Parts: sequence; structure tokens; C-alpha cells
Amino acid sequence: MSKTRLVWMDSLRGMAVLFIIIYHSTTVPIAWWSARDYSFQVPDIINSINVSLSPYRVPCLLIISGLLLNRSRSKGTKRYLLGKFYNIFWAYLVWCSIIILTTGNFSQMTNVWFWAGGNILWYLPVIFFCYIAGTWRPFNIPWLVYSFVFLALLFLKDPSTNAVIRILWFGAFFFVGAYLAKHLTWLQERMPLAFVWALGAISVYGIYHALTSDISEHHLLNFFTSVCGSIFLIWLAPYFPEAKFMKMVQFVGQNSIIFYVAHGPVMYVLLRLLGTPETLSWYVIAFMMLLSSLTACFCLAKYRKYIDFLFVFPQRPRGEGS
Repeated sequence: MSKTRLVWMDSLRGMAVLFIIIYHSTTVPIAWWSARDYSFQVPDIINSINVSLSPYRVPCLLIISGLLLNRSRSKGTKRYLLGKFYNIFWAYLVWCSIIILTTGNFSQMTNVWFWAGGNILWYLPVIFFCYIAGTWRPFNIPWLVYSFVFLALLFLKDPSTNAVIRILWFGAFFFVGAYLAKHLTWLQERMPLAFVWALGAISVYGIYHALTSDISEHHLLNFFTSVCGSIFLIWLAPYFPEAKFMKMVQFVGQNSIIFYVAHGPVMYVLLRLLGTPETLSWYVIAFMMLLSSLTACFCLAKYRKYIDFLFVFPQRPRGEGS
């Protein structure tokens, strides 16, 4: 992919990660205090915003990751698998351990479902499984078939565990992205304007549908609107303005692993320091969650070279003797 494409991809990835952090700044405090028998409700307007973004927040992130599958596989199987272990599995192990430390919930150390994705970092085991599944492609089967298989397993088998449901549902988006990779130039440069308008209309409908429908989140209509909305954003991303704000968003996209894994533990630390929220309004608490997590993540990203072992498996430099 060209440099221009990487810039737009950083922008889109950065926006998705920022929306996830904003979402968690409004929901993590609720879950934290609910587990401690303290009632605390999200204002209706904030809840509506969170729901309206749900069709595109994580699905778009998975589709973007899927776009890079073929490029990753071209490195060879050994390098491909090691790369996913070094950059995804390792970060997940490290930051799940940090979550246990920051929450003080040491019983999770022996909870299989916690390590299988039953925590705020569940996206990483999902994407790791997708990359592992992507190593096997007999007869050069179209990636879209993988997406159909994941959906079929979800709807026909109806798994009872959230970890499996997430892998099958969001994995389907990942392989849609892998399929779209070979059509990316057409989507961004040659797609008829009528298609663009149609995708835009479906995207708006997806927001309306999320706000007004009572059907299950894991419904084919939701899958369709999320895919269409994500394709519309992929078409739109190269036209994002070159503003200072977008440079910050691109920085988040370039360091997405840091922002994704670190924002939750920062929030947990702040929540432990706050105690009970008797004297603070919900808006103040949410703002504190957002500001503290973003500030900490920007600092970690800036000084990453000193703490890179927290995000990537430490390796001996090439050529270094034993």
C-alpha cells in the first residue's frame, strides 16, 4: 500500500480507537461501581451517542485490520505467526496482568474466561484468532467465504460464551476487510458516485436502526449496515482534512496498540483513587476518565522506545552474539 493509503488508514484507525476510549470513559465507571453495589446511570444523551456509534466503532477497526492480512501473509508463515505473537499476544498477556494489578482483582489470575477475552481488552484475542485462522487458506479460497463460515457458525451453533460469540461475529468483519483489500483502489478512486450515496444513506440508516431497533446486536441486518458504513468511511478517509487535529488522530492510529491496551488500566487506577462518586457529577467523572487515559497514553506513546517491552515481545537485535 502506498504512503497516502497508510495515512488515511492511520486516520481511520485512530478515530475508531478514540471512539472506543470515549465509550469506555462513559461505561467503565458504571461497571466498576455497579460491581460495588453503587447505582450510577449514564445520561440518556450519552447512551444514545454510544449506541449510534456501535455499528461502526469496532467493526470498522476489524475491517481495517483485515485489509492488511494479505500483506502480512506475504512475509512467510513463520515470520507472520511470530509477528502476531510478538505484537498482539504478548501485549495482551502483559496488559491483562496489569489490569489484574490495577483492579486488585487477583482472583482473575485463575479465571480461564478472563484470559480468553472476558475483559476490556477482548479485541486482541479476537484479532489474534483471526490472524491465526488466516494462515490456512486451501485452494486460495476467497476471504469472503471465511466471513460466511464465521457467521454460519454463530447463527447455527449459537455459542453460549461471549468469547466465542465475539470471535465469530467480529471475525466475520475481519475477513470482509481481507476480501476488500484487492478492491481497495476501485473503492476509493473509481466507485460510482451513486454507490457512494447509497453507502452513505445506509450508514445513516444504520445509526437510526441502532437507536430504534430492539433486534439482537448479532443480526444480519446489523452486519450489513456495519459493512456498508465501514466501506463508506474507507471511501471518505482520504478526503479527511489535513488539520492539526487529524495529525493527532493519525498519531493515535500509528500507536493504536498503546492507546488500546493502556487506557483501561489508567481508568481503573483513577477509579480506585476516587472511591465513591458521591460528590462528583457523571460528566465530571467521564471527563476525568477521558482526559487521564488520553494523557497517559500520549505520554506512553511519546516515550515508547524506553518501555517498548510492554507492547512488543523483547527480541535480541539481529547480528548480536549469544
